Amino acid sequence: MTLQEIFDKAYLGLASQNFKRSRIDSSEVFPGDTVFAGCRYRGPDGLKCAVGHLISDECYLASFEGRNADDLAIVQALRGSGAFSDAMFESGFLTELQSAHDRGCTAGEMRTLLDTFAQRHGLTIPPISP
Repeated sequence: MTLQEIFDKAYLGLASQNFKRSRIDSSEVFPGDTVFAGCRYRGPDGLKCAVGHLISDECYLASFEGRNADDLAIVQALRGSGAFSDAMFESGFLTELQSAHDRGCTAGEMRTLLDTFAQRHGLTIPPISP
């Protein structure tokens, strides 16, 4: 996949969930739980993070939660899902994409961060179908 195709898939996936973060707040985690509080590849109500939209259900493992996008297990899942390009690692593409999602507290803020990300990487924002 090209970087544009990877970005399109993540962006349109986020658009399909109205740019809501896939997140579990620390208030939802009980002491002693092994649940990771924070943004998640797969979160409550079926929400996914930007990188989570690139990982197929067949390649996803719950143990991915809490790992950075450039973690070897995540990279292998992306490769297995067909969402892979060597260029993702030369430019910090994945970790920046993950950060744009994680830092977007509101839909508008996430879209602004993703727009900035796209500009920085020479990408275009894909059209959103109604």
